[in-house]
Amino acid sequence: MILPLYLSLFPPFPIYLCRFENPRSIHPPEFDVKVSEYATFLDHCEFYFDNKPSMFLNNDKNKVSLVISHLRGCAATWAHALRYTNPANPAFLS
Repeated sequence: MILPLYLSLFPPFPIYLCRFENPRSIHPPEFDVKVSEYATFLDHCEFYFDNKPSMFLNNDKNKVSLVISHLRGCAATWAHALRYTNPANPAFLS
């Protein structure tokens, strides 16, 4: 079989279509007490923590801070109230 000229110029495997970049972690979505989104939110957070070990490995304060920063509405109100009423909680200390 004779290939058209434009097809013979490309390698058999379309390597030119592949992108070899470092995967980047995307921040978890915001969460606002919708029970149906709770498990997905936690999965996104865990994935983010796993992909940023230098920032989150053995550092609960950073994990708590990231999660609280992604809460909205009643969830954010609850988390900030908990933080201010119990500032000695080890999760909030550096």
